Amino acid sequence: MRRREFITLLGSVAAAGAWPLAARAQHSVKRPLIAVMSLVARERNLNMLDAFAQGMQQLDFIEGRDFELALRSANGRLDRLPSLAQEVVDLRPDVILATATPAVIPLTGLTKTVPIVCPLLADPVHLGLIASMSHPGGNVTGVLFRTEGLVGKQLELAFQLVPGARRIGFLVNVAGPWSSTGKNWNVRIGVLASS
Repeated sequence: MRRREFITLLGSVAAAGAWPLAARAQHSVKRPLIAVMSLVARERNLNMLDAFAQGMQQLDFIEGRDFELALRSANGRLDRLPSLAQEVVDLRPDVILATATPAVIPLTGLTKTVPIVCPLLADPVHLGLIASMSHPGGNVTGVLFRTEGLVGKQLELAFQLVPGARRIGFLVNVAGPWSSTGKNWNVRIGVLASS
């Protein structure tokens, strides 16, 4: 078969619709990108990542098929958070999952449009991450693990559970800039203990 005959045959086969559909209609579909910004190494996040994958699967979303996942980790070095936040934003994700409040802080200075979700959000009003609890505005959302006024209720419950208790202890890291939790605890504890 000569070259002209081959090209004619190839053209007639394609024109007749016998060419495989996959070869004629290939197009790439961009899957949504979820960027995860973590404070700790991937190994320390395996439980959280597994739970996230399971939750997505329950909603019939499968990584690689329905969305892409990009994990970036500070590996316990908080000084890396600003550069890591820039790297995450440069990925142009559709949503950012920040594993804790310290990861959210540098992200909010870099994007006002990409949704930032944080499952361990602390004191977002005080930190300027949201405008108010009733009208948060902006692009930050998440789950508060501590609510203003809840400490007093927790102490009341502790005194009810252990009547006559003279000491009740809490372990809290109040040194971080993201926590204002312990500021008025001594006053609250004193009031509750005397009642």
